Amino acid sequence: MLAYYAFINVENVYDVMTPSTLYKLIKTFEIFSIISAGFLSYWTEGRIYANRYIKWTFSIFLLWMTGHAIITFSGGFSNAELIGPKGPLVWWSLLILFAGYSRERWRMIIYPAIKIIVTVGTIEMVFRILNLSEIFDRVEAQRTLRNSMQLMLWSAPLIFLVPNKSKTGKLLSVILLSLISLSALMTATRSWLIICLIYMLAWIFCIFGKIRRPEEKVTFVFSIVIVLFPVVVFLMYNLFENQIQNGGYLLFSRIAFDSRTWQLEQFFMNVPPVDLLVGTGPRGTWYMGNRDYGYVDGVYFFLLFLGGIPLLFSYLYIVIYPAIRCFIVKGLSLFGSFDFACIFMVTIWGLVMTGLGTYTAPELKINHYIVLLCAGRCWGILSNSPIKMQKVKRHYSFNTNRYTNNIRVYEQKNSPFQKMGNE
Repeated sequence: MLAYYAFINVENVYDVMTPSTLYKLIKTFEIFSIISAGFLSYWTEGRIYANRYIKWTFSIFLLWMTGHAIITFSGGFSNAELIGPKGPLVWWSLLILFAGYSRERWRMIIYPAIKIIVTVGTIEMVFRILNLSEIFDRVEAQRTLRNSMQLMLWSAPLIFLVPNKSKTGKLLSVILLSLISLSALMTATRSWLIICLIYMLAWIFCIFGKIRRPEEKVTFVFSIVIVLFPVVVFLMYNLFENQIQNGGYLLFSRIAFDSRTWQLEQFFMNVPPVDLLVGTGPRGTWYMGNRDYGYVDGVYFFLLFLGGIPLLFSYLYIVIYPAIRCFIVKGLSLFGSFDFACIFMVTIWGLVMTGLGTYTAPELKINHYIVLLCAGRCWGILSNSPIKMQKVKRHYSFNTNRYTNNIRVYEQKNSPFQKMGNE
């Protein structure tokens, strides 16, 4: 967030934003901190709880993409190429995933930090909405709200998907959902509106699932449909009337506009199959229309083009797989906790990367870091077993007798004779 504010301000919305010296310093410190935290987390915990498949996948994945970078940048490279969305540091930043494993770390450090991030992001988003001109085009709205939207779309769910018993907490959840939806409308971004709708349904489902009595469920549905929704719409419209009207017009003008089919057709016609198997590296391009193009809508296709099957498989296994596995193994037993919010967010991230969403890809930005921490928590949920806990105790205990006693106590508590006695 600090790095984003360190950009040089521009008056013309069509100008390219030039990074300042302060931005470069903050970004360098950010990348160093993220990768260092990932290494430390792996060394202290990851190498104990992570199974051999994660270790092998991570090793092959980092060696593969680093090899691509070495071959590509052997003649020299720029800082933008090194830290850009196709650069090697993006893939090394995935190590931060190991920092998200511990539930205690989430409770003590990560979750409070996300609350601060969401609070600052909410205030910033309100100011940016108010600073938009009464008659704005989509380019201006995207330039003004894109970074705020990226941040809030992948951080706020960790707040409003954890149902709060207090009325104030529920009101704040409604405000967050309303602001994100309003920003999606103003940018005329269909995919963001779809994600907001999914979040709304998940929020209602989380609260509804916590209600036990049938009469309370009826009251809740009545208050949402008859009271809360109309009141929120009325208040938002009165506060941001011009922005909503103009945003609705922009959205309606492009509601049926297909911006991907032709591009994907050209992509598969012009990209050789071997490039999708092994990847083209950080400087790979393909011919679309009248020029070379380095990207493609649909992040999974982009990963194939950039690093081939090794990159696509590694990212799917390391980041997306644990969330899907948690849904299968745990079902809805984690419902309403921040564990459930983590699982849900990573699942939606994986869905959006199919091409449903825009500005959603692996990159050196806070939204991706948060998703990686959530993926790490998913791995933590999957590996939370007595055997794993015994290994962690053994690793951190320097007293052999103490470790032996821990195991003896654990075996006594979980022995069949002890269970029979309890019965």
